[in-house]
Amino acid sequence: MVTLKAIETIYAGHRFRSRLEARWAVFYDALGIPWNYEKEGYDLGPAGLYLPDFWLPEQKCWVEIKGDEPTPQESAKAEALSNATEKSVFIFFGPIPYPDPDTDNLEFGEGAWGFIMSEAGIYWDNYLRWTRCLNCGALNVNFNGRADRLPCKTDFTEPPEDEFPPGEYAANGINQGCPRSAPHGDKGYNYEDPLLLAAYEKARMARFEHGEQP
Repeated sequence: MVTLKAIETIYAGHRFRSRLEARWAVFYDALGIPWNYEKEGYDLGPAGLYLPDFWLPEQKCWVEIKGDEPTPQESAKAEALSNATEKSVFIFFGPIPYPDPDTDNLEFGEGAWGFIMSEAGIYWDNYLRWTRCLNCGALNVNFNGRADRLPCKTDFTEPPEDEFPPGEYAANGINQGCPRSAPHGDKGYNYEDPLLLAAYEKARMARFEHGEQP
């Protein structure tokens, strides 16, 4: 029986354990997202030793890359890492996404899940997507690519319906951060942002053979 092994790939001065990891590094570079590869390993006690793939300092989160859906053991390690470091841990699995604008978000497949650190503690979520704030350009990962859940959308309080017309919350000082979409202020889907689509395409098309540069 032949044991399949991912091809190690050199990119940006790093030797990645797989092409898929290197393609995600291309994705980050295309968006100007700083990243560290295999920054630090951890002894997570009963969960075992863990060397996470990426640390994203601006997003303050760990990202693990898997070719297939993570096993229960891999998921348990991610949860243990989130608890130990008090940071979010996202697991992206399968090929680089291809978010066709004509395709419903949920039809992209699971894509990613993770353990998210919040003020109330750590919680698990799925159908996670990269998204971008249309106001300040901040990038992060959120459920279904909801930009209204980005950290820059701070201090939001929904006023009474008859106080301000929809869309004028920020203008009246209700939202002290970037404005959210009215009237719910919880969604603002932007997983198909043109900059994200271009970065996904660059990552999918990256070639590493024969000295080629992505």
